[in-house]
Amino acid sequence: MTRIGIVSEGSHDFLILREFIRTLFEPESVVIDAIQPQVDETLRQVGAGGCDQVKAWCMRNSGKALYQNFGAGLFRGSVTYDHIVVHLDGDVVDKKPEWFSIVSRAIAQSDVMERVRVIDDLIASTLSFSGGDEICSAIPVLSTDAWVFATLRPNRNFETAEVKARLHRYFRKFFGPSNADALGQILPHCVTNLREASQTNRSLRRFIDELPN
Repeated sequence: MTRIGIVSEGSHDFLILREFIRTLFEPESVVIDAIQPQVDETLRQVGAGGCDQVKAWCMRNSGKALYQNFGAGLFRGSVTYDHIVVHLDGDVVDKKPEWFSIVSRAIAQSDVMERVRVIDDLIASTLSFSGGDEICSAIPVLSTDAWVFATLRPNRNFETAEVKARLHRYFRKFFGPSNADALGQILPHCVTNLREASQTNRSLRRFIDELPN
């Protein structure tokens, strides 16, 4: 049994990533937990979320502390993982420019995958993680919403700024912060096109390729 933990900006993102991962693994072979933020039994968020909390988790688990999350763990009975997925939305470059150098910000504006790489470098450097498959990053260029709608219309490119505005305007009823039930209903219809959608959405394809499935 593979155990995967997810560190994400919010419970909304956790629900999306969990459903995608379940699709890529045999469902009965994987257990997926919300590490940050935690969720209750109804999948509602418990505690603070957002990109600041993701970075704070990375800082707390930097260096040797990171490896307490894997293998045997530090304490008997503690939950440990085979892999941890760390999620940050691509717009963190614009929301938190102070996290990135001037050069990195310029590079991030040049191309979809350069933006993803810059954020992935931030995650790796904050964790002091030098490589391996224990840590996988989930970095949608816009938001996890765009990945969802890429699966509904797999031939469309949802990796542009104007698309994000349209998604939030027309589909917010599915993605309100307390609308986990609606999201849970729509996601099963999305995942059947997951790999097809990844052919036109490069950040989604990178996430799928990085998972050890």
